[in-house]
Amino acid sequence: MTANEVERWTFVSADGKRYPAYCIEFRNPNFTPGGTVSSSTNFTKLSYTQQLYATYALMYGYDGTTKWGYSADAEYYATQVMMWAIADNVFNNSTYESDFVNGFSTDWITGTYHREIRDLYFKIKSEILNHNKVPSFAKTNSVTASTVTLNYNASTGYYETTLTDTNNILASFTFEFGSDVKVTRSGNTLKLQTKTVIPNARTVSTYKSATLQNPNAKIVWWELLEDKCGADQVKVHGESPTDPVRAYVKIKTNSLSKAHIVKTSDDGNVSGIKIRISNSALGYNKTFVTNSKGEINATDLIDGYKYTATEMDVPSQYIQPQSQTFTASITKTVELKFHNTLKKGWAQIRKEDSETGKQIPGAVYGFFDSQGNLLEKLTTQQNDYSKTSKMYVAGKTYYFQELTAPDGYVINPTKYPVTITEDGQTISITANDNAQKFTFTLTKTDSGTEKAVPGAEYKLWFENDVVTADGTLRYKLGETVDTLSTGEDGSDTSVELYIGKEPVTLCYQETVSPPGYVLDSEIHKVTVLPGESHISVKQYADSVTDDTQKFTFTLTKTDSGTEKAVPGAEYKLWFENDVVTADGTLRYKAGETVDTLSTGEDGSDTSVELYIGKEPVTLCYQETVSPPGYVLDPEIHKITVSPGDSTISVVLLADEVTDDAQKFTFTLTKTDSVTAKPLQNAKYQYWFKSDVVSADGTVRYKAGEIIGTLITGKDGTSTTPALFVGKEPVTLCYQEIECPLGYVLDTSVHEIEVSPGESHISVVLFADSVTNDAQLVQIEILKQGEVLSNFDFRMTEFGKVYAPIYEIRNLGGAAFEMVALTDIVSPDGTLWYHAGDLIDTQITGEDGSPAVFKPLRSLSGKVLIREKEAPYGYFLGSNEFEVELGYDSPEVQQFTVQVDAENSRQKYKLRFAKTIEENEVYPNPEAYQDIIFGVRTKAPVLNADGAEVLGADELVDVIGLDSSFNGISNTDYWEGADLYLQELQTAEGYNLNPEKYDFGFEYTEQTIPLVWKDLNETYNEILNTVIRGQVELYKRSSFDGKLLPNAHYDIYDLNGNYIETLVTDKEGHAISSMLPYGDYILKEMIAPDRYHLEPTEYPFSINEQGQVITFDMEDEPKIGMITADYTEQGHDEAIGIPTGDPSHLALTVSLSLLSLSGIGILLFKRRSRK
Repeated sequence: MTANEVERWTFVSADGKRYPAYCIEFRNPNFTPGGTVSSSTNFTKLSYTQQLYATYALMYGYDGTTKWGYSADAEYYATQVMMWAIADNVFNNSTYESDFVNGFSTDWITGTYHREIRDLYFKIKSEILNHNKVPSFAKTNSVTASTVTLNYNASTGYYETTLTDTNNILASFTFEFGSDVKVTRSGNTLKLQTKTVIPNARTVSTYKSATLQNPNAKIVWWELLEDKCGADQVKVHGESPTDPVRAYVKIKTNSLSKAHIVKTSDDGNVSGIKIRISNSALGYNKTFVTNSKGEINATDLIDGYKYTATEMDVPSQYIQPQSQTFTASITKTVELKFHNTLKKGWAQIRKEDSETGKQIPGAVYGFFDSQGNLLEKLTTQQNDYSKTSKMYVAGKTYYFQELTAPDGYVINPTKYPVTITEDGQTISITANDNAQKFTFTLTKTDSGTEKAVPGAEYKLWFENDVVTADGTLRYKLGETVDTLSTGEDGSDTSVELYIGKEPVTLCYQETVSPPGYVLDSEIHKVTVLPGESHISVKQYADSVTDDTQKFTFTLTKTDSGTEKAVPGAEYKLWFENDVVTADGTLRYKAGETVDTLSTGEDGSDTSVELYIGKEPVTLCYQETVSPPGYVLDPEIHKITVSPGDSTISVVLLADEVTDDAQKFTFTLTKTDSVTAKPLQNAKYQYWFKSDVVSADGTVRYKAGEIIGTLITGKDGTSTTPALFVGKEPVTLCYQEIECPLGYVLDTSVHEIEVSPGESHISVVLFADSVTNDAQLVQIEILKQGEVLSNFDFRMTEFGKVYAPIYEIRNLGGAAFEMVALTDIVSPDGTLWYHAGDLIDTQITGEDGSPAVFKPLRSLSGKVLIREKEAPYGYFLGSNEFEVELGYDSPEVQQFTVQVDAENSRQKYKLRFAKTIEENEVYPNPEAYQDIIFGVRTKAPVLNADGAEVLGADELVDVIGLDSSFNGISNTDYWEGADLYLQELQTAEGYNLNPEKYDFGFEYTEQTIPLVWKDLNETYNEILNTVIRGQVELYKRSSFDGKLLPNAHYDIYDLNGNYIETLVTDKEGHAISSMLPYGDYILKEMIAPDRYHLEPTEYPFSINEQGQVITFDMEDEPKIGMITADYTEQGHDEAIGIPTGDPSHLALTVSLSLLSLSGIGILLFKRRSRK
């Protein structure tokens, strides 16, 4: 090593180069200029941390070039001080470092303070401590490096961002972001700008410049060695420093652009459509699905790149939309539209005759979809197809079906399918129909008998040309198309004939008549109409008849008395002989009813037209139904009927008869509604509800007119005289106006319908039976009692004391029985109950509604109402009530007798006996007067309605004690009460009992009015104990504080009564037994041996449980005269100085003892402890 002594710092030469050299042992400054040494390991003997700090010191300190803008001297020297501080463990030591640096910043020779040395030291120190710190936006690991996004700025045209280093060390790093990134540095910020799209994160790394290995720097240290001659030698070592710190950050541009695709469709189906966006160069291939609005938002496209959007899986009914290419842009969202155009095509149809093959116009076809929905109607043409009015979507199934056939054709039900597969396609359909035909059936019958007539022949022709819809002439007008000949059934049917497209007239005329019948020369016609296309062959028919001669018979009916016309008489008509017409037909058999006549308002009626036979016959007629109110005429009347003039189609015959008016009587029977026994002296009046008019119109009785009075006899009946029966049913009304005693007047109007009776009876008998209800008496009993409704309170020294409030309410659940006290007899003499019979049992309702006994007939006698079961929570008591039965006004059907009953609630009271411990010293027989107990609720109290009216732990009773120490509640409690007893106040000298004695009340027997709860049965003893405490003492010598045994102290009460003796033990301590509450005196009775008795009396009081009162007491030792013995030299005799001798020695001793006695004054302290 060579040293340049001219320079202020030291260099070393190594490997042919010069390096700044630093000492790491400032206590060994000697070295030999120009000397050489081999390497050694002293530097590595430093700790690992010291080695690091030394390495960092050379990185940030002087390495041959200045770094901090100071002189080379200053930077070198500051670095040397740093090396010493590190090697000597002063670096970053808060206790020594500052003074250490200040010392080396002062020139040892001149004393000049170099401030720049200190400043440089701490700047280098800051760099050392922040050696491994990188800018806040960077990481020391490339994997975890944060990615910084450069966002596009439309105003500058650059992707930009600003990086700020909050660690304030950016100056130590130089980042190379690439030639395409412009970097602007300002303090601790970097502004990055680029026009290059960086889609994938670019990793940028750098080194902290000062941490790279510096070939111009070496860490140097020397070692002081002792040579053979004992001289110091220096051994020098050197290392190049290096500990590179890397920093990483990633950058990318915000290259994500957006594309918005809107999907539309001819049919509105836009949801769930797949569209693929791709860029093969980027490896981007993503399929999106449209939402319910047909929209797609692609938000991850790279700005500036071209993409292709293609619709995928296009359904067959659509034309494939073309793919669209677009360039993603950061400046705007790319808008694309895709439209699905449906493939569409045409359908057409024509109609042909199935026989002629000619086209048929006028057929109406429906064009339907696959669900059978009619899309449109088409009408076939004469010479061409009929085409749909619009194009239809491909890929679906359609069909043609005939709705209306052309006139004269049968509808074809065939469904002709149509499937369109290509856009613009036309599907053609050819359908055919069969021409419609008809047959004509003619039936020939006799006009009277309607029997078939065979052998008649008719020809058929059309009145018009018959042309079908395809234009074919089927029949010419007037041309005979068929001939009919009736068979045995009188009918014949034509061949099948074509129906034209227009209505035509078919004509037919008899050409040959059957034997015995007149030829029918009339030309008959029937119109043949096209239509009902579902019928392939329509059927037409007609019939013809002949007439025979007839007659009628008119009958007139009158009243035998008034001779007025009588309507409503019915007669039956029959022939006495068979009636046979000229054609041999038997028209009527002998005795067969041929008609029925019913006379009208004019008293007459005419028969139907009846056949006249070829021979005279007898017509018989007899009354079958007489008019209402008339007697039936049983006579058979007769009249002869002969064939008349053949020019007269109907012959007229007539006759006249009479009837007698009918009458009736009405019998009323009155009975008891229950016993059915007859009731006498019921009076009724009767009348008709409407006018009574006989069939000849005579008014017999006016409506509402009182006709008479009925009074029932002993058998309970009464009958009216004979009264006229009207022609119409009428209502006879009757009403009770007086009822038998003890019955309810029947005010209802009774009615009986009087109808004309059997016409052979001249006087009709009517009867009715009515009843009277005995008056009913219903006894009901209402049960009431007290229920808990709320609480009131009064203020006491213990706070609020609550008292229950009861209100009277109806009670449910009370069971009553009704017993007969006497025989119970009704007015009709019926014995209903014997005395003592149980009549009924009822219970008051849950809602408090009365107990309602079954109704009793209005009877004579007495009943007893007796309560059998009280409601829950109530005292049964003696609840019996007598009720006298009787009658009320006859208009009253049922009357009520109400009985009010009241139950006292079962009451509950508390009792207990109090036990108190006897104070054996100070007995207190009056202690009961000061002991107070409280009763509190254990849980919230609910009233009768279930509402909470009082909370838990509320005071509801305050109970004192009697002289026997017994407590009795001041109030009675409610059923279900859940309570507890607790002492509120106790007598002086006693401990307050904190126990809670739970108790409650439940409903017991209903026969018990008051329930007592004795708490001692549950808890045995409710005890108050006397307050007890102790007294203790410590006995000491007043001279030296020594604890004194065998001091005897007696305890007395204030009356001078001896209680007990305390004797101190060897520790000078004594303690009493547990003394009861009261005042006491403590007095020393025997002093310890050689000590004076202390005459003081010490009062104390026991007033707290467990109290311990402590006395510290001192006794004065007994003091006498001292006798001194001495011997003169050479002699053994002793000279005695008697006690009390006023010699100087005695005086000295006395004074000494006096001094001792002065400090031997008894010190007394009284302490009380628990």
